[in-house]
Amino acid sequence: MRTLNLTESGRSQRYSSIVDLTYDRKFLDGGRVWFRFRGSAGIKLADSCEACGKAYNDQYSYWSNSSMPTQLGETISILFYHRCEPLPKDIFFGSATKCNENFDDGLVYQFEDEMSVSYGTICGMS
Repeated sequence: MRTLNLTESGRSQRYSSIVDLTYDRKFLDGGRVWFRFRGSAGIKLADSCEACGKAYNDQYSYWSNSSMPTQLGETISILFYHRCEPLPKDIFFGSATKCNENFDDGLVYQFEDEMSVSYGTICGMS
């Protein structure tokens, strides 16, 4: 499984400076790239719409409040959301897999849909 590590501090919901990480579509189109959070980006996908990196005035973050897998080797379907209130949310289908019990939360993520938007930052959290 090819996995992309997202490590930039601007991906963290705690980050407050303007950082242009707004073209995550470039590696997510086609939906077959697994990704995970490491280092300054956090340890897992953000579970609420608190924008990271100040992408486009905080409105265009990717996040998910879906239940995540807890058992090693478990893969479940999740929903990714794009945008924050008051804008309507875009919804994308994806997966999360628990692949390691000893490294952070051990989750990797994948979009299953081709992206229909060209901007937005995938946000991480601790």
